[in-house]
Order: sequence, then structure tokens, then C-alpha cells
Amino acid sequence: MGEPDYWIWTIQIGRWRYARDLGIPIIDITVKSGIQAFAPTWENLNAYRAGVMDKREYAQRYYEKVLEGFSQDQREWQALEVTRNMAFACYCKTGDFCHRHLFAPLYITYLQSLGRRVQFLGELVPHPNNIGLYARSEN
Repeated sequence: MGEPDYWIWTIQIGRWRYARDLGIPIIDITVKSGIQAFAPTWENLNAYRAGVMDKREYAQRYYEKVLEGFSQDQREWQALEVTRNMAFACYCKTGDFCHRHLFAPLYITYLQSLGRRVQFLGELVPHPNNIGLYARSEN
């Protein structure tokens, strides 16, 4: 099979220094400051946070929004193809339900549909072997 063409991570945006120090670009997909094609709507995010919408409904609405946008315009998706190693970032805490964990499989599927080999590496968090590197990046 060979080496993957792409490596995909997710990350809490507050840990951007860790990603930077490892040479992994973060892709901001937040509704506040990120790529809007990949972000949830403020309406859905606020409804979920307020407990008015459950995880299932939030995920369904998120998928509908993102896939509808994809069917209309794929330029944002295509623009990311030049980045082989990336971490999709949002403000949600590590371990919390978050749209970055919904988006990563969508983008992986997109890349695979183009014949690309993709490895999903999960949530990028400081690792004990890299703790010195992370501590230096905080300064």
C-alpha cells in the first residue's frame, strides 16, 4: 500500500502551539473565525449548547449544512488538498462532542473518493514523549 497521501488529526484550537511545533498546520473550522463551509451555524451551535438540540439532531443538521454546501461549491474542499498533514480545529475541549469529529470523516471520505490514501490519527494532544517540546512552545 505504501505511505498515506494525507494524515488527518483533530485538535482543540487552544493547543495550536503544539501542532505548530510538530509542523502540523491547523485548519480552523469554527463558526467564529474559521472556514464557514466547514463550520456549524451559530443557530445550531447555540441550540446544542442550550440543551434545546441533542447530539443526534446537531450532527444531522451539521451534515446537512456541510454537504449542501459541498454540492454547491467544492472550492474550500479542494483548497485543502495541497495540505497533506492537517489538524481540524475547534474551541471545544478534548473529549467533548464536537463538529471537528464530525467533519474529519467527511473530509477523509472526500479524499478517498479522489483515490487518495488517508490515515486518521485522532485527536492531537500533548504526548509524554513530547512534553518538553510542548512546554517550550508555551513561552
